[in-house]
Amino acid sequence: MQKYLCVKGSGGGGLGDAVRSVLTGIVYAKLTGRTLYVDWRHGVFDIPGVNAFDKLLRLHGIDSVEFLPKPDSIAPLAWRGRLQHTMHDVYVADGNSAWSRKHALEHYSIDISKLDHPEEVLVLWDFDQLPKLIPLYNEKFNFDYDLFGLMSHVLREHLSLNVVIQNNIDLFFQNCLPRPCAGVHVRSTLEASRVKALVDLPAYYEVLDRVMEQHDDITLFLATDNLTVENEIKRRYVNVVVREKWFAAKGDSLHLNKSCPNLLESTMDAVVEMFLLAYCDYLTVSSNSSFSIISRIASVAQPDRIMVLSPKTSIAGKIKQLTHRLAS
Repeated sequence: MQKYLCVKGSGGGGLGDAVRSVLTGIVYAKLTGRTLYVDWRHGVFDIPGVNAFDKLLRLHGIDSVEFLPKPDSIAPLAWRGRLQHTMHDVYVADGNSAWSRKHALEHYSIDISKLDHPEEVLVLWDFDQLPKLIPLYNEKFNFDYDLFGLMSHVLREHLSLNVVIQNNIDLFFQNCLPRPCAGVHVRSTLEASRVKALVDLPAYYEVLDRVMEQHDDITLFLATDNLTVENEIKRRYVNVVVREKWFAAKGDSLHLNKSCPNLLESTMDAVVEMFLLAYCDYLTVSSNSSFSIISRIASVAQPDRIMVLSPKTSIAGKIKQLTHRLAS
């Protein structure tokens, strides 16, 4: 009997989180011989019920399907008879009000340290368990990857961009972004600051100033979710290139924003920017953003030209973030 692995979108995570979950699913599928199905019908990247995955990315070099058969058995049990629903809907239907990542992992995502689940269909939405698979993958395929090395390998071997998105990237480089170029991703929203610490702009300036001093003719490509940040960086530097896109109200997240006029278009903009960053000669990103992490593992830049900035948080800020996490 053919067996499947269904990778769900969590409903609360952004694009970077979703891609990291797919990478985790690919690793698990390769270790277990399961056929992969990516389910992004949760209404975060396109209208609810439409699977946005194929509009954005492509799987290759691994067995996959566009539709799942109705399973005779499924794990975790919470998904029995509800595989067509989203993670959010199932979680709420079970009477869960506040979000608990620990509870969601225990009840709605398989334990990937176990490779011999007998069920026909397994469901996974999480990516934090990926480190459990590193030694197993290295042993089976004779590699010596760490976490970032494994993610980079799997992305390059098994994920590619939708042809429309790839063409947009190629045309942008051809017409708007001359080399040499330096990419920088700045995440700066109220939602992000509540959940995690953010890197202050002066930390970015310190890195970018050094790069600009070394190359008078370098172009800076900026990807940010905050229009104020975009304007400040454009005022500070001369050769700054950005893509026109929809911005939310000041401080609001682009992600899960009901004001967004076109979910798919906004998501496609994010994918284009994510990989424009990766194709730059220099890259500056934050350590705690999944969006940045995907750009980093896909980057063509030399390792010494990739700068990863870590946020500095005050004691009061850490208490505030811990309180928010405990509440959620």
